[in-house]
Amino acid sequence: MACQGGVYDVHHAHNGEIEITGPDTATGLWSLDFRTIRLVSSSVTGLAVEYRDLYRRRDGRWWIEETESRITSFLTEDIAEDGFARYLAWERRLLQQTEPHHIHIKGAMDQARPYGATRDAQLGFSKVFVHDLDAMDVFYREVFGVVELFRHQDRMLGRDVSEIGYQPTYQGGPSLTLIKYQDSTGPMSGESVQGFTTTDIEALVARAEAAGGSIPDPIRRIDKFGITVVFVIDPEGHVNEVVQLDA
Repeated sequence: MACQGGVYDVHHAHNGEIEITGPDTATGLWSLDFRTIRLVSSSVTGLAVEYRDLYRRRDGRWWIEETESRITSFLTEDIAEDGFARYLAWERRLLQQTEPHHIHIKGAMDQARPYGATRDAQLGFSKVFVHDLDAMDVFYREVFGVVELFRHQDRMLGRDVSEIGYQPTYQGGPSLTLIKYQDSTGPMSGESVQGFTTTDIEALVARAEAAGGSIPDPIRRIDKFGITVVFVIDPEGHVNEVVQLDA
């Protein structure tokens, strides 16, 4: 089940192929059938995904050291009141033409981190208001490598909105949604800060500048927490905090 009301996720991994490559190393190839059911919009989005994993054994236990995913196709269906489905979006991607989506679980990221809350609530997603939805979609895909999960139109606080939602960047993590008031008259900024982690902060900064973003302050170290930090401003002025954890 997804981490927001009225949204249900199904993850079905199958056709696993495991190859032992050494005393403490192995590789894996998996197929994933992923579906998101949204009650409020009566829609179902399905993804076909291929995973390639690297495993390493530590202290007698096997861990995922690195995983690479490729979305090979997706399908979004609108379910009418009579129960029949209407196709809203469909795409099939050839493996040799698709750039892989990497998820690195290394160093500090694979160590246990404290978690919890004092109330019955979990951080599940962040929504950023933008003015030019298509342009911001290009920026966030190019700089941060987010992968589109859905597009949706709705009403919010009495105003029509359009949204692009992205899949979490790691399993169980929160997700990002870009949202636009359809009567927007100009960019909005200062309403939220998104947090991203990376293993190469300088390369991310270079991508941001090449994509039209800006870096207001130099990259800096925070030794107390063992991290390197920089703030990336997107072309509409939205603030993104980028953190590189010590390996």
